[in-house]
This record gives sequence, C-alpha cells and structure tokens, in this order.
Amino acid sequence: MYETHCDLWSWDAGIGFDNGLLKYIIRNFHLYIFHRCGAVVIIHHVEVIFLPVVFGGKCSGETGPDGIIDCFYSSTYGYQWGTCTLHEYIRTMTMGRFVCSDKSLNYCYRSCMNEGYSIWVSPVYEDCSCSSSNYTEQALAANCYIPSGTDCSWYKECLQRKFSCNGTSMNNALTFARTLCNLYSEKIGNNGKQWINEVRKCLQFSILPTLRPWWSLSCTEVENALIDSYSLCYIQPHKTLLDVSICQLVASDFFQVFWTIRSTLDKSYNSTNIFIDTMFNTLKNCRESFYQNVTFGEDLRKFDLTISYTKAALDRRRRSVLDDETTISLEIVENLATKLKWQEKGVLWFSQLNFNSINITQSVDLDAVVDELRNSVQQDSLHGKTDDISFKVVSVKGCLDSKCETLSFKIIASQTESSEFCLTNVDRFNTKWDQTKVGTVIEMACTGNYTGTVSRLCGTGGQWKEPDNSQCTSVAIQNLQKQASMLQNSDNTASIVNDILNELNNLTSESYDLRSGDMATSTAILKDISEHVAKNTAAVSDNQLEIFGSLCNSLLDDKNSNNWNELKLKGPSSITGLVKSVTLYTKSYTNVIEQEYNVVENKNIVIEVGKFQAEDLTVPVKSKISESWIADSQTEITLDKKKL
Repeated sequence: MYETHCDLWSWDAGIGFDNGLLKYIIRNFHLYIFHRCGAVVIIHHVEVIFLPVVFGGKCSGETGPDGIIDCFYSSTYGYQWGTCTLHEYIRTMTMGRFVCSDKSLNYCYRSCMNEGYSIWVSPVYEDCSCSSSNYTEQALAANCYIPSGTDCSWYKECLQRKFSCNGTSMNNALTFARTLCNLYSEKIGNNGKQWINEVRKCLQFSILPTLRPWWSLSCTEVENALIDSYSLCYIQPHKTLLDVSICQLVASDFFQVFWTIRSTLDKSYNSTNIFIDTMFNTLKNCRESFYQNVTFGEDLRKFDLTISYTKAALDRRRRSVLDDETTISLEIVENLATKLKWQEKGVLWFSQLNFNSINITQSVDLDAVVDELRNSVQQDSLHGKTDDISFKVVSVKGCLDSKCETLSFKIIASQTESSEFCLTNVDRFNTKWDQTKVGTVIEMACTGNYTGTVSRLCGTGGQWKEPDNSQCTSVAIQNLQKQASMLQNSDNTASIVNDILNELNNLTSESYDLRSGDMATSTAILKDISEHVAKNTAAVSDNQLEIFGSLCNSLLDDKNSNNWNELKLKGPSSITGLVKSVTLYTKSYTNVIEQEYNVVENKNIVIEVGKFQAEDLTVPVKSKISESWIADSQTEITLDKKKL
C-alpha cells in the first residue's frame, strides 16, 4: 500500500476579473531567499509474469548480449520484436512483476509490447509486429543497451547519436542530464552520494527504451521522456532500496544538490526548472524530512508574496506563453530582484519554479535585504513592468516555518492613491514601525518574550493608529493555557489548578505590563478552569477563591483598561467570558465550602459566596465589605425567600 501526495502552491490560489480591456489578477506565491490535496491510497495487486527464453535465437541466456534485437514467435500472439535484456534490469525496473521464465538465467527476451506498453497478453500493435524474415542490426554500441549510470558520456554516445536533435530544446535537456550525471562532491555525505548514484542510474534505465529501433520518436517526445523520468527517479530511484530517497537527505546534501543542478539554468532552462520544482515539492510532501522542521532565519529566508498584475490582449502565440504561471512568476520575481539589486548583493533566490543565483565571495547581510523588501512594500514602491505585464506587490509575509504559520512580519500595502506617510515610530513595547504609506497595514513579530504578531494601520493624515496587541501573548501565560487545556487528562487536578492560578496571579500582578493578548489568554485559562471544576468538584480547594479573586482583580485593574478597550473593538467575548467564568467557578465553590458565608474583597472585584438560609437574601452584605464603592453604594438587591 502506498500513499501519494500533491501540493498546491499558493501561486495557484487567486482571484480575478476581466473588464474587457485588461485582466486583473491577484496571485499568491512563495519566494525563497537562500535562504497536500490529500493522500490517495492505492493498493497494488502484484502478479508475476514470465518473459520468454527463446532457444536458438540470438540471445544467450548466459551471455546475452544486451541490446540484441530479434523477431521472435509466441503461440500466444505470433511474431513481435524483442530485446535481449539483463534479467536483473527487468526485475528492478518492473519491481519484480516481470521476470525471465528461467530465473537461473542472466538474460531473456523482453518483448516490445511488454517494454513499451506493459502489456503481456494482447494482439500485437503495429509498431511492435514483425515477420520471421525481419532482422535489425544493432545501431549502437553494446554498452548503450546496458547503461551503468556512472558513465555520463552515455547521453552523447548513445542517446544523442540515436536522435539528431541539434538546435532543439532536447539538447538543453541533455545538458541538464549530463550535469546531473556528473554531480558528485566531497561535500555531500554518504547517504547523499548513494542517492545521487541511484538517481543517475535510474534516469538512464528509464529512457533506455527510447533506443529501441521500432520506436519512431520525435525530439520532443524524447525530451518529454527525459523530463517524465525526473520525479520517478529521485522519489525512489531504486525500487527495492526504500530508504534511498530524497526524503532521507539531510539539509546540507539537499541544498548542495539543489544549487549544483541550478548551474544548468542558462543552458537547460526548462528541464532544470521542472526538475528543481518537482524536487522541492516532493521534499515538502515527505512524511519525514529535514524540511518539516526547518526554521527560516539567519542564512535562509522565506516570504509569501501576493502580487496583483494586469496584462493586455496579446496575439495567440504570446498569450500561450504568458498564461503559463511559471513564466509569469519568473518575469515578476526577476523584475523584483533587479529592482532590489539582489544579484549585486550576492543573494541566492528562487520562487516556485523560478530562482537565480551567483557565486558568493563575500558575506551577505540578509537582514538588510529583508528590511529593504519590507520597507518597499510599506512605502507602496514595489511595483514594476515587463514587456506585457504591470504588477504590484500588495502583501508580503516573512515566514519562520515551512508552512508559513509563524510570521516575523506581514504587510498589506496601501490601496489608496494618497502620497502621505506615517513617520518612523517606536511604541511602548519597543516595536519599531518604519515610515509607511497611508492605508498600509503592518504586522510585526511581538517584541520580548512573546509569541504572535502585533498589527498597526497607518491612518489618514499620516497618523499611526494604536497597535493591536490582541495576538501577542507572553510565553509563560501561553504555557499555562496549554496546562489548563489538558486538565481533563490529569490526576490530582486540585493541585494543578492551584499551581496554575497562583502562577497566573503572579504573572498578571501590578508589576507586569500586560498586553491585550495576555488578557484574552488569561480569560481563556479561567474559562478552562471554571468548566473543569464544574464537572470535577474535587479540583476545588478552600483557599482557591481568594487566589481566583486576586487574579480577577489584577485583570480588572485600571492599568489594563486600554487592553480591554482594544479587545472590545473585536467584540465583547473577553470581558463577558471573564464574568461567566467567575459565575461558574463560584457556583462550584459553593458546593464544597463548609462555612455558610465567605467574602473575597479586592480593589476591583468583591466576590460573595454563601449558602442559602431560611430568610430573605440581600446582596451585597455591606457590613462585611470595607471597599467604599460598595459600602457607600445605595444599590442593593433583595431576593424574597419564598421566591428562592
């Protein structure tokens, strides 16, 4: 049973409209600076088919030789062409499905129908049929029919000699194939070298059938056969060596191969792009690989760009080129790279299929490169024009992980025609906001020991709006939330609840300058605790109410009023959630206390918990409360005992 995966690049996700004159399109794609539709389960039913050993023919079961062509006869289908083929080659390439009928022999015939169409029992197709009088000489040297994988001259001496394709793109594909074949470096580890050796052998074996004399193939068909063999070979180059795979490569080996292959870009553009794109997408879809846990920073950066572009009506030939998303991506990214002078700065880059590189002889300040990219979008100056496309970067995200879920920044460029800018500003949490065009929204990584991002809008008149810190949460408070969310799976939860409340009370005390994200997360923690104790009263202890009240008092302090107002703009859920948590928790606490009445009094909140007596109930009980805002209040509620 095997699983196959595919990946949808963000470049494929877009929206657009056509106004009759120009097509306006917004696309997303990933940009790397050097820096799964779902799984489909396929069950393979394996059957072993025996290939004929023809005694008296030209093919010796002991000595071959490889590549001898013969027109042989079978009572099942009559005459057809067959090739004297090494038994081990047949077994390897068909994963054991086809074997010689006499397994002790080194050679047997592989029929044209079997090799070309993977068919065993069928009427013979015209291109495979022959008669007893037909005979074909070997047009190529014997070694052409048993490639070693290590002899890189095979492409020139065999494949290129068979097909005269000078001046066509097939020559470019051959240049790429030879570069890959010659790929060997002392810098690559043993696992990487084994993978390379198996890949280059697999590539030669995969296109070997094109040398058979009965095939009349065009240069384009041979080129396609070369390209089609790429993904098949580097995913699993040897059908029985399952641990030899691109998924097993370490990062240093992968990128050594990656950039070496890139060196063929100028001479074999199409083949190189296709190979590298599939190579990178395959790596992303591996169940386990270094890429799954890669972090972007230091020498490797990743961005997610959203580009809007327009293109005018074109003639059919030119339109067919521009409608290729690969070509569009290349033109845009190359234009951006030129505008930002990445090549002069010694930066290696690629985007989906499109990338570029130069030899670096000096250190590269990628932080400066990133800052320039970010600032250009902030100032709405990152736009350009090629021969047929006008484009603009409308957003950019700096990714810190392979799935771009954790960000270092996000910028949504202004859609206004204003020429005003907000000046550089540093807020109270020490986040620096660079000069930005009016109408632009910026997200930055939260400063300090915090997770998440803070966003800010450059408003009308060049005035910064207040930063939105609702996604910024202290790492310590976030860890407490993880503990609270797992209470139902824990033993001795009373002790755990006490620890969480005590620690959260300390973290939200007056000595800490909280952000709105802390408020929202703390409220979520209290919700988890109150819901847990409602179902598990054993998690409640006598002294918890005082800690609970102190914690709520800290959250409701005047110094946090701006945080609550910030959350209020997003809806009333946070403050309402806090009130609901207090109500639910105190109800649970009432069920376990021994005394009839208990008061927890704080500056910002007073909690009264008591058991009902056979008399009218009046709240608050002012005689037991010292806070003047309650004791001096004329407001009270009396509940008739009969109603209760």
